[in-house]
Amino acid sequence: MQIADRLSAVRLSAFVSLEIPMAAFLTPLVVYIPAFYAGDMGLGLSTVGIVFGATKLWDIITDPIAGAITERVGPSLGRWRFWLLISLPIMLLGVYKIFLPPASVDWRYFAQWMLLLYVGWTLLTISHISWGVELSDDYHERARVAAYRQFAALIGGLVVVFIPVFSDQLGGMGEADRVAFIGYFVLIALPICMLATVGASPVSLSKMSRDHDYRWHDIFAIVRQNRSLRALLVGNMGVLLGISAMSSVLLFYVEHVLNLGKWATFSIVPLLFSGILFLPVMKYLTVRIGKHQTFRLILAYQIVAQLLFLIIPQDNLLVTVLCFMFIGAINGAAVFLPQAMIADLKDVDTGTGSARTGIYVALLQSTSKVSAALAVAIMFLVLPLTGFDPAPDALNDTSSLDGLRYMIVMLPAMCFAVALFAMRRYMVPLPLSAKIAV
Repeated sequence: MQIADRLSAVRLSAFVSLEIPMAAFLTPLVVYIPAFYAGDMGLGLSTVGIVFGATKLWDIITDPIAGAITERVGPSLGRWRFWLLISLPIMLLGVYKIFLPPASVDWRYFAQWMLLLYVGWTLLTISHISWGVELSDDYHERARVAAYRQFAALIGGLVVVFIPVFSDQLGGMGEADRVAFIGYFVLIALPICMLATVGASPVSLSKMSRDHDYRWHDIFAIVRQNRSLRALLVGNMGVLLGISAMSSVLLFYVEHVLNLGKWATFSIVPLLFSGILFLPVMKYLTVRIGKHQTFRLILAYQIVAQLLFLIIPQDNLLVTVLCFMFIGAINGAAVFLPQAMIADLKDVDTGTGSARTGIYVALLQSTSKVSAALAVAIMFLVLPLTGFDPAPDALNDTSSLDGLRYMIVMLPAMCFAVALFAMRRYMVPLPLSAKIAV
C-alpha cells in the first residue's frame, strides 16, 4: 500500500470525531448500564452478569466473520465507508432500545437488544479502525492517528459522564432519566459525527488490495502461527479486562464504600481526564522507546496504582480526585497503543500474503469486547458472594464493603499482570521509517 499523505490536524480530527459518540455509548455501557439494569430495572447482579457474558462471548465468533465479510463485500473503493453507513441504523436502534427501555423489562429484552447493539458496534468499530489503519503505513504516523482517536474517545467519555454529574447536582432525576439523557446524546451525535467522518478522508485512502484465497476460519491459523499477534491479543484482552472490571463496579465503590453521595458520578471525571493528561506522555514515549515498551511500562505502573483504592478515605472528595488522577493514567494508552501495534503487525506478517486489515482489526476488537463482557460477568457473579447489595438504599455491612474494595483492586491488578507477562513475547521488527530516539 502506498503511504497516504499526512492528514492535517483538522481533517484527522473530523475523521476521529466518530469516537466521541462511540465512547459516549461505550463508557455507560460498562459503567452505568449494568448497574442500571441490575438495580433500578430489577434484573439483579447475577442475571445481568450472565447476559453480559453470554452476549459478548458471541463476538468471539461474529467478529472474525464480520472482519472477513467487510474485506470481501462492498465497493472496490471506499468499502470502510460503505460498512460504516450500514452500521448506523443498527446502532441507533440498539441504543434506543437499551438506553430508553420501557418501565418493565425481563432478561430476554435485555439480551436480544444487547445482541443487536453488539452487531452494529462490531461493524462500526471494525470499519472505522480499519480505515484509520489504512490512512498511513508509517510507524509514527499510525501512532499519531491512534492517539487522535484515543483523545476523541476520552472527550466523548467526559462529555457523557458530565450528564449524570449535572443531573446529580440539580436533583430530581432518577437513574432512568440519566441513562435516557445519555441515550439521547448518542442518538443525536452519532449521525452528525458519522457525516464528519465519512467526509473527512478521500475515498481513495480506503482502497486496498484484497486476497480472496482464504476462508474465514483460516483466521485462527493466522493466530496460531504468529507469536507476536497472540501476545498482543492477550495483552489487549488483559488490559481491557482489568479496566472493564474496575469500571463495572466503580459506581458501587464510590457510592457505598467512599460514601460520596451526589459527588459519586463526578469521581469518574478525573479518571478520564487523567487519560487526556497522560496521552501526550504516552505519545512521547512511543517515539523514545517504541510502542510495545511503552505499553509494558504503563502496565507495570498500573499494577501499583491499583493499590490506591485501598487507602482512599470515606467522605473525602479531594483525596478521591487526586488518587483517581493517578489511577486513570492507563486510559491514555490502553486503546491507542494496541490499535497502532496491530497495524505494524499486519505489515510485517508476511505469512498471510495480503494486508487483510479488517481481519486483524476484528481479532483485536473481539478480544476488546469479550474482555468487557467477561469483566462484568465475573464481577457481578462474584460480588453477591461478599453479601453486597447494589440497591441505592441498601445497608451493607463492613465485610461486604471490604469485599468490594479488595475486588476492585485485586482482579484488575491480576489482569494487568497477565497482560504485562504476555507482552514479553511481542517481538515485531521496526520498519525502516521508524526512528526510535535513544
